[in-house]
Amino acid sequence: MQRVVYYPDGRYKFTTITISTGGIVGESKATILDSTDTTTADLITYTGGDSTGLLVNELGALFRDFYLRVNTVTQKASGAGIKINPGTTNENYTSLITNVEVRNVPTSVFTTNSSFITISNCYFSFYSDYGIWEDNNVAAFEDNGDNGIINNWFYTNRPNAIGIKYRGGGGRIIGNKINQGLIGIDVSPLRSTSVILIEANSIEGQTNSCIRFITEGGAAAIAFTQVTIIGNQINGYAATGSAIQIQPTAYILYQLLISNNIIQFYTDLANA
Repeated sequence: MQRVVYYPDGRYKFTTITISTGGIVGESKATILDSTDTTTADLITYTGGDSTGLLVNELGALFRDFYLRVNTVTQKASGAGIKINPGTTNENYTSLITNVEVRNVPTSVFTTNSSFITISNCYFSFYSDYGIWEDNNVAAFEDNGDNGIINNWFYTNRPNAIGIKYRGGGGRIIGNKINQGLIGIDVSPLRSTSVILIEANSIEGQTNSCIRFITEGGAAAIAFTQVTIIGNQINGYAATGSAIQIQPTAYILYQLLISNNIIQFYTDLANA
């Protein structure tokens, strides 16, 4: 049974919330969830998952139509606004996060061991670590993912922040606006995977690369296939990094299409 908690418009104070089924639905952005937590804890944690292999939990979580923020004087050092984490032996399927605003949390949304998640029409602001961090680096779910990150707006003034960090299987990153931070879209696979579509995003103001593919932590040689980067608008000004950086030091990258991107670099055109 899905147990969705509904909050009418209003302001609600809390510290942290943990749920295992259902989700949270507000009435509009005037539904304000104010966390007073100053620790490194995540604000809202969803733990629902499936360990049977039968997709019994494929209904996933639902988060919709509310404004989540940290309402404290002290900035949190770490933690996520919404975290989907079913555990290392489970997997979460078909969760939806839409029309949610997350403000002033180090990582706005963190998902792990999750497939077929859609994050759409959200606004993530003033994150210091990641706007969205998708981490599927678990052996049991090597090439799973196929998540959609579509039509979201990212804004931060934190110099080391990354808009979208994607470490998992196939994904669709389409139509997002990512403004400022260190890197706009950072794809860093640790396992063989395929089918990444990065299309029609507007990325500007990064102090390093706007779109980057790179391997982390000395991973063994893996295959990364069917990568499409098409129709993006990229405005950068970094003295280091590139508009599009492909650095496959520990993986084999092929079936790569880069086409019809509009690139403008204010500092050094060679960086494009």
